[in-house]
Amino acid sequence: MKKTLVAIAALAATGAFAQSSVAITGVFDAGYQAISHTDATKKWSGINHNGTNTSRLDFQGTEDLGGGLKASFWGELDIVPTRSTTTNQSATSTANAFTGTPFTGQQFVAIAGGFGDLKIGQPNSPALDIGGGVMQPFGTALGSGYSGTWGRLGTEAVSGVNSYVGGSTGRIIRHEKTAVYTTPVFNGLKAQVEFSAKNGNSTTNSNGGAGAATSNDTGYQSLSATYNNGPLNVAALTATAKSGANAAVGIAGSASTAGTVGLAANKDVKWNMLGANYTMGAVTGYVGFTTTKSTNPQVTAGTAAEDSKSSNVGVKYVMGNIDLLANVTTRTSNVADVAGYTFNGTTPKSTNTALGANYNLSKTTFVYYRYENIKNAATATGSAGSATALAQDQTTNAIGLVVKF
Repeated sequence: MKKTLVAIAALAATGAFAQSSVAITGVFDAGYQAISHTDATKKWSGINHNGTNTSRLDFQGTEDLGGGLKASFWGELDIVPTRSTTTNQSATSTANAFTGTPFTGQQFVAIAGGFGDLKIGQPNSPALDIGGGVMQPFGTALGSGYSGTWGRLGTEAVSGVNSYVGGSTGRIIRHEKTAVYTTPVFNGLKAQVEFSAKNGNSTTNSNGGAGAATSNDTGYQSLSATYNNGPLNVAALTATAKSGANAAVGIAGSASTAGTVGLAANKDVKWNMLGANYTMGAVTGYVGFTTTKSTNPQVTAGTAAEDSKSSNVGVKYVMGNIDLLANVTTRTSNVADVAGYTFNGTTPKSTNTALGANYNLSKTTFVYYRYENIKNAATATGSAGSATALAQDQTTNAIGLVVKF
């Protein structure tokens, strides 16, 4: 027995046996929010979540295969720490409608080695790292211009595609059925290629009738490059989403109904992103630019195809345990957030101004304050061309606590 144990130990020391590990990490973010709005009926205050971070549990595993190869998996379970329910927010009388996996964030299997890294599944897009970090200091929550409140990459009816790519206010987070390849880092420079195949063959839905079928997919490809060298970080991305001859299916609106994604049949949308930040002592400056251009007309009450731009400047100042943040993002577009409407025939222009402060209690826990003001956002319904009905302003103040582990 003793000889056997010695032999096993010797084999392990030479790497003949793979080494593996599993970890559970996550973020919890909750606090108080107060929202005021031009339309008084939209005013709200109370306990809410995700003022700075997406609350989630991350299940991660890594196995050392030897020879410089490692295999891994990731499953992100996005959670809502301020309420517990199994009902889809979009479900009506059907209630308890559930589709897909409970792992609503990124999920993938991966293999890495001297060749780089390949993730397969639904990994985060390189566009998330650029828009949610390189360009500005607020992550993807309040004040970022990359949040679910106000997005800088266009409108849903124009650029929406499967699974978080072009959400209700336009942003790229991740795309289902995707592979992302990352090259090794050469002198601070790395490149990434992202691919999801297009399928538009089916002409019937799951009930046999006309309409988008669950087998149809919107294709998506992106190419990006990132340069990290000391205080300087620069990143650029170009991406295209393209639909097939038959439109793809979007998220479920109820237990028996699946809505189509924003792209109609044989349409495309293209994004370009460029961002940078530079740190000098306690100060980090940020800048970012994006363009969104589509051949897809507005689905509702209009024919304009998206042609929008955004730019931002931001700053972060570290003072002991306190981080002070500021960011201003401006977006111009030929279409308004409400599909088919423009501001009396002029190009809509909207701004997102944000201020924030973090008081770091430890390396993983902090108290935060966020102020976000959105001007001239088309967030209310009204008659076509009605600037009064559409040009809405919204201000959010939030105080909360973030615990990471």
